[in-house]
Amino acid sequence: MSRRKIAPFLIFISLQLITFYSSAQFRTKYQGFNTNDDINGMSFLTPSTGFVAFSNFIGFTQDSGATYIQRYVGTGNTDYNNYSVNLTFGFHCSGVFAFSTDSLLAYGDFGTEPTILFSFDQGQSWKVMFHRSINPNASVFNAGITDMKFPGNGSVGFAVHNEEVVMTTDRGQSWSTVVSVPNGQMIKLSFPTSSTGYAIGYNKFYKTVNGGSAWSSQILPQGSYESINFNNVFFTSATNGYIADQDNAAIYRTTDGAATWQPANTPSISGVSGTDMVFTNDSTGYVSAQYGWQVEKTTNYGKIWEVCKRADTIQYLNYGLNRLYFYNNQIGWAGGDVEFLMITTDGASKTIPRAYFTIDTTGVVQRG
Repeated sequence: MSRRKIAPFLIFISLQLITFYSSAQFRTKYQGFNTNDDINGMSFLTPSTGFVAFSNFIGFTQDSGATYIQRYVGTGNTDYNNYSVNLTFGFHCSGVFAFSTDSLLAYGDFGTEPTILFSFDQGQSWKVMFHRSINPNASVFNAGITDMKFPGNGSVGFAVHNEEVVMTTDRGQSWSTVVSVPNGQMIKLSFPTSSTGYAIGYNKFYKTVNGGSAWSSQILPQGSYESINFNNVFFTSATNGYIADQDNAAIYRTTDGAATWQPANTPSISGVSGTDMVFTNDSTGYVSAQYGWQVEKTTNYGKIWEVCKRADTIQYLNYGLNRLYFYNNQIGWAGGDVEFLMITTDGASKTIPRAYFTIDTTGVVQRG
């Protein structure tokens, strides 16, 4: 083969390798520079079209999150529906759920007051559909509505804030309380089926098996830790699921619908502590890191966690990721502080191997 033929061949191979390694990891999709604005949630209708919840606005995108039409919530375009909301700091958006490009819900808070809004015109105008005033007797800070789920994208949906799980049967047009937990620090929901769902927060855990009409308190793992903080739950089926103890970097797994729990990882060896958790099947899951913009991945039921490779070198001290969203088991987004959004199109198959040791060699005498 002549040198003239070899050179294009090597260039072709190099380009193929660059393409492979750039796709086999998380890569930056959007990078803003406002340190007072974060990405807190995503809802995609297709791999390219959807909505991204920034703290200060809802962004409509048609290129997977690279560019946005910004939709704000303000006094000029919001019907407060006779609710007396705290307008001191405006609306802080924690997430978004889209039924279509024209029908969507935004959730978060007006000055720590849990609020859900609806838009029928792609976010150009809004109407308050749910609102709770500040509880002066609350012992903990209310972060507003922190999660929302519509099993099967149907008419029945659920939302959660510090002291309640609320339910809608008409796609968010009205809401009613189904779980009341004063100072419960409730934070996340998981609905693997239309009938079975779970809600978790700090040291409380609830389950429904009848589509949300009735809920019952469930047991949580009791370890040797001085304090616990269960901040994440994800079930892949009615019986198989995971919960996360953020303070102790511990993951627990159940295969019997939360009747019993088993440690999935060993925190001292493969601890993982994050802001969000998603499993794309029973064995493969992801956790977003609170600091460092890292996503960690497991492929063996939560036992071992390794950092997914990413194509950027962004560094901001004490900033990180807030939310994960997977369209399917291959395409997913990770959003976080400073308006930062990453995407993977292959399930972030490449991870950085870690060394794990369970043998204490302290005091072992080396022999020459």
